[in-house]
Amino acid sequence: MSSIVSFMARVLLAQGTDLLPPHRHEWGAAMHAEFEHIAAPRSAFAFATGCFWASILERNAAMTTVQKSMQTLAILALAGLAGVTAVARPPHAPTAALFGLLALVYAGTAVLTYLRGSDALLRAASIMLGLSATAYLALIAGDLGLANAELYRALAAECMAIWAVLLGVGTAMRHGRFERPGTI
Repeated sequence: MSSIVSFMARVLLAQGTDLLPPHRHEWGAAMHAEFEHIAAPRSAFAFATGCFWASILERNAAMTTVQKSMQTLAILALAGLAGVTAVARPPHAPTAALFGLLALVYAGTAVLTYLRGSDALLRAASIMLGLSATAYLALIAGDLGLANAELYRALAAECMAIWAVLLGVGTAMRHGRFERPGTI
């Protein structure tokens, strides 16, 4: 058990220090140095958790107001999409499973966008846009014998639009004119 806790603590610390803005690089080195002197796995995990949280706060402090607003808007939109797809009750089990999966993807992307910022949003949006486009092309290419083929085509097209917009938001957060020099 203690080896699992130690491993989780190391991963959490590494992820947290990776979130620090460049001007706080020395903080990450100090966190790692202090972490190496903690013998008890649970204490190390508690320390790593604190470092992770401090790193998120520091990253958010380095963001401009526009970046914070865009991130908050993206998170709220994803959470809203997760909620809508989670409460939708399609009559067919495969469609309900697809809606449930989409709810998980939207919710997971919202959490990751909060924790990892624009990088997570860009990765998720790129992957999901590609998957949505592939699904759409497969659905219009031929008759796959699906009971709800028209619904699936519409859903794939809608997902392409949603993920394209989120890709644009992530790009603007990461590379846009909204970043201050010396920050993330």
